[in-house]
Amino acid sequence: MADKNSFLFDHLILPNAYLTSPAAQDSGLATIEPPPNLPQVRNLREVYLPQTVDQPTEFILGWDREEVGYLILSLSGAGCEITCFYGESWEEAIGRGFPHFEHWEARMQIDQVHLKAGETSWQSPDRRAFRYCRLRIVPDSGPVTIEEIALRPCGHPVQLLGRFECSDDRVNKMWEVGVHMVRLCMQEVYEDGVRRDRMAWILDAQVEALVNYYAFGDRELFATTWRHFVTKQFDDGLIDSLWDYSCWWVIALHDYYLHTADLNLVRALYPNGIAGMERLLDRRDNLCLLSKEGRQEVFGGGEAIFYKALLDLAALAASLGESSDARRYLDGSR
Repeated sequence: MADKNSFLFDHLILPNAYLTSPAAQDSGLATIEPPPNLPQVRNLREVYLPQTVDQPTEFILGWDREEVGYLILSLSGAGCEITCFYGESWEEAIGRGFPHFEHWEARMQIDQVHLKAGETSWQSPDRRAFRYCRLRIVPDSGPVTIEEIALRPCGHPVQLLGRFECSDDRVNKMWEVGVHMVRLCMQEVYEDGVRRDRMAWILDAQVEALVNYYAFGDRELFATTWRHFVTKQFDDGLIDSLWDYSCWWVIALHDYYLHTADLNLVRALYPNGIAGMERLLDRRDNLCLLSKEGRQEVFGGGEAIFYKALLDLAALAASLGESSDARRYLDGSR
């Protein structure tokens, strides 16, 4: 079923075409080059549902673009074993990326289950991120009919509000692809990627939130994600084991305020930002540099990030009427 707190959209996305090939071990699928036009690939033919098979058979399912959700199969007839190989690319789906089940990433991109005879419906046990799916069906004895194949997408519900268009088609495509990928990463929290880690990282989420303000105008997911980060705040005040992420956390909170004018969330999370920045201020030496003791040494550009975070925290303090804090962090940036 769905991940906790995730949203299942109330519509299904059907594949563009169902492409089939015999599923013998030497079927040659692994040697087929990524096709510019799937139905024209050697050894593959376009078929439509319902489709009945009585021997091991593989189907390549393709969508217009990458999606995130739950694959749904409706079958009837004999019992069968089904295996789904999911891929963001054609190569990955046909097995070039992860040829062995033992590979840890493969276990996140493969489903295998045995279904009993009769009319049955199966949904992938976890959400998957993919554009292609290689579906292998091995009947027990007798024919199996594939009645329906669909994808039920999931994610944080948003509507596209922003628009962008220019004279360069490539730039327009960049906007389209970028907005789509951010939408896919908007799940229970802002995720760094929908296929592998599926985790919230402050810097990834900061960039995604900026795209969201212009594309979707959503507030809720940022609030959920930023509250999530501080549930694991260290006792010394840092919000992440990477010291600069505590800076990015403050910078992103300031971005949120600039785009929403919502002081309620700022007021609620302001003490967490103070704690993190105070810890970093304590680590400065007389030259106003971060000292090299602690969790991680300063990297190139780190001072600029620290400077920006101090300015943004001062601006948030001023917005909340905390004038003494505002002066302190402005002075600290000098």
